[in-house]
Formats: sequence, structure tokens, C-alpha cells
Amino acid sequence: LTVGRQEALFIKAAVHHPS
Repeated sequence: LTVGRQEALFIKAAVHHPS
């Protein structure tokens, strides 16, 4: 598991789905 990749995915998801 790559933490960096997971973090990037999370950030990308946040950008696509802003709270």
C-alpha cells in the first residue's frame, strides 16, 4: 500500500467532491 498514492487519491476526491 502506497500512502502517497492514497493521499493523492484522497485529495483528488476532495477536489471532485468539495464539502
